[in-house]
Amino acid sequence: MTEVTREFELIVEGLLSKHISPIREMVAGNSRVVEIMSQHLAEVNGDMAKLWAKADATEQRLIEVDARGTQGIRDTVGEVVRTALIEHSAECPLIVRVGDLDTWKVSQIAAKRAANTWVEWLKPAIYVVAGAAALQLLLHGPDIVKVISR
Repeated sequence: MTEVTREFELIVEGLLSKHISPIREMVAGNSRVVEIMSQHLAEVNGDMAKLWAKADATEQRLIEVDARGTQGIRDTVGEVVRTALIEHSAECPLIVRVGDLDTWKVSQIAAKRAANTWVEWLKPAIYVVAGAAALQLLLHGPDIVKVISR
């Protein structure tokens, strides 16, 4: 039995040495690849950090330039627009039309107020009474027909 066990051990050792050495070589090769990738990522991350810092500095510089430059532009454009509006409102050919429209609006309001007579005040009450009468006719219609037909 010991001879069988020893033979089995030798077979297993042979198989293991036959199959484990290529696996060890692959692991060593993969370890080197992982090491190279880690170095590359460290370089790239360093480069990216530099690029982000440069982008932040450029953005701050643009904000400063924008703050200085646009204020002057805003002041100039605002003054030009104000001047144009003042000049246009004084010389506008439609100013007469706007005056006519204002006059028409005031006259329409006055006409509407003048048309509000006592009948206009009584219209809601008239509608309520007419509605109540129609409801009574519908409810008591058969009884009314009987009384009239006698």
